[in-house]
Amino acid sequence: MKVLYLVPTRGLADPNTARERLALERLGENEVRVLAPPSGGSGGMLRRLGDVFALARAAARESPADIVVCRDLDTLRAGVRTKAAFGPPTKLVYWPHDVYEWMVEADVPPLVPNVLTRHERRLLPFIDALVASNVGVLNWTLTQRGSLPIPPVALVMPCRDPLHHDPPPESRTLCYLGTLHRNRFSVELLRAMRRIDGRLILAAPRTNELYGWVGANLPPNVEFRGTLGEAGVIAATRESDLVVSMLNPADRNLRIGLANKVFDAMSVGRAAVGTVGTATGDLIAVTEMGALCRYDEDDFVGTVSLLLDSPQTLREMSANAHRACVERYNWTTETRKLWGLLDALG
Repeated sequence: MKVLYLVPTRGLADPNTARERLALERLGENEVRVLAPPSGGSGGMLRRLGDVFALARAAARESPADIVVCRDLDTLRAGVRTKAAFGPPTKLVYWPHDVYEWMVEADVPPLVPNVLTRHERRLLPFIDALVASNVGVLNWTLTQRGSLPIPPVALVMPCRDPLHHDPPPESRTLCYLGTLHRNRFSVELLRAMRRIDGRLILAAPRTNELYGWVGANLPPNVEFRGTLGEAGVIAATRESDLVVSMLNPADRNLRIGLANKVFDAMSVGRAAVGTVGTATGDLIAVTEMGALCRYDEDDFVGTVSLLLDSPQTLREMSANAHRACVERYNWTTETRKLWGLLDALG
């Protein structure tokens, strides 16, 4: 089977993309080509719109694929055009990792999310199957289809396979490894570290003005490592006792999303602290791999201080995290769901 995987430029640096490509290849049974916007695709909304059409033209020049997979709403228009260019029996699979409209709404004019919602609703009738990264995205997308029949569906969470588990180092070390954004506790975390008896490993890509602000406002107990690759992320997670995954529940996309770094914590067996009222927090609670607090600096300081003062509790939470990865939340299990979907399209 030949698979064409359309990916937005921002997705090329995401380690999930490489992992998903390997899953689509299905142990060498499928030929998979990843295609991103030829222009390099950054900049404003008009630039990204141009990238959609450039991606569609580039995809249409490919030899016909059996399946076209579109990662996120960025590429869905290009996928619809590509399916039409290839003609039957090409199938179109939509794989949203977020509710795109909610993901951007904090950073764009209020009109834009409504335009994106209508755009997505117009394109959804053309898809043949749906893969979603969390239940919230799945429910949103199916609701957007209205009264149309439900297509074949797979819920494929961005898990990791388990790695070797060592007990936490008991060095009173936290880590936050992710995007710097005002809805991800970035400013509050640095303020909180001035009141916590411990150290923080902080790593993030250069995505916005907060990157420079963080670098200029580091407390003495925070080590800023800039951008880390996947190996560096795993190493920093192992070096820590507690993974920070504080997401603002007022952000609709973060409320439903499942944080990659919590799955990283599971893979090596590390406890996590998350936010009440989020799907990531619910996952931390149900697996008993950590503790929850409100999206509040004082509550965070109190919760983390109690955990750092309780090494036995952290050891138990870490063991629970690794057990959850081995028994349920692992990429091998999730990959089988994806294969089942591809077989159904077969």
